[in-house]
Amino acid sequence: MSKNESLHKVLKALLRKPLSQSNIATHLTTEVDTKTVSSTLQTLIDKELIVKDEKDPLYKLNTPIPFCSVIILKTTWMFKALLCPLGYTEEIATVDLKTTDNIDGLIEQIKSSIKEFKAIYLNNEDCIKSVLIAIQANIEQGEDGLLNSSPCLNEKNIPLASLLTNSLGIKTVAYDYAYSHKLSIRNNPTFNGENALTLGCSKGGVAIGILTNGQIIDGQNGTPINCSHMPYKYGFEQSLGNHSDHDTDALMYAIQTLAPLFNLHRVIVYGSTFDDHIEAIYKVQHELKQHQDPFFHDFVVEYHSYEFDEKHEELMILSYEALIDTLNFND
Repeated sequence: MSKNESLHKVLKALLRKPLSQSNIATHLTTEVDTKTVSSTLQTLIDKELIVKDEKDPLYKLNTPIPFCSVIILKTTWMFKALLCPLGYTEEIATVDLKTTDNIDGLIEQIKSSIKEFKAIYLNNEDCIKSVLIAIQANIEQGEDGLLNSSPCLNEKNIPLASLLTNSLGIKTVAYDYAYSHKLSIRNNPTFNGENALTLGCSKGGVAIGILTNGQIIDGQNGTPINCSHMPYKYGFEQSLGNHSDHDTDALMYAIQTLAPLFNLHRVIVYGSTFDDHIEAIYKVQHELKQHQDPFFHDFVVEYHSYEFDEKHEELMILSYEALIDTLNFND
């Protein structure tokens, strides 16, 4: 493992919480000796990127750190930019962007937001090291970000992330907007989502998540599971993405179709569809207990009225990881 790789791994490990030296060592490799770990930590302290709390003693990110990431949120109901200093759990500034349905307009709006952030909030124009776009789309997530299709853009089959990287001159990564919701469920102990089928039902869409052994199961090349083609007779997303005459039946259909494939007995439903229709969750739970197939009898169906749209911490961590990858400690 190179020096850069070791330093990057430590910074990424500290994004979620402070850690002891022994905890940090496990994030590097079992073959790294104590001297190497100590040297790695000291380098980051000298660079003023981390500090050591002598009382605990734990290592944590030193804030403020003079590096930032910009997060772009692009859905059918929202288009905005967030300015996020490395290590922060909330943005320090937000810009609402003008709606656009094409890649040229998207690039123009992102450039405009970055220009505004630099003019008003940042002393060093080079401190923005990464951009993350979270877009409502069928997209190969990560640095290439091949966008297959999106209700937000006219273009299809375009390498969104690499296009933005080249146009902005800033490393850009791309993710499906709902991916952060799945990460929130997996990483938040409130949800107990290590093994679960998750269904985000809101604003006319459905986001399906398969969580097994603490891992999120995605499609080819990191694409999210696409449910728009599921052969539900009334239209799957139309029925479950909003409160409708068929939302309860569509929820039952989704559980019966998907959960047995991965031997999942826990279902976590979230989003606005059932906010004022909670009795549907209880009805589905009762029907599962009475199901002719005993496989479904011990199913647990939970509903969380959780406003994910205001929770961007998981997106921030993804954007910070991309930022950290740009840091070169060999200079």
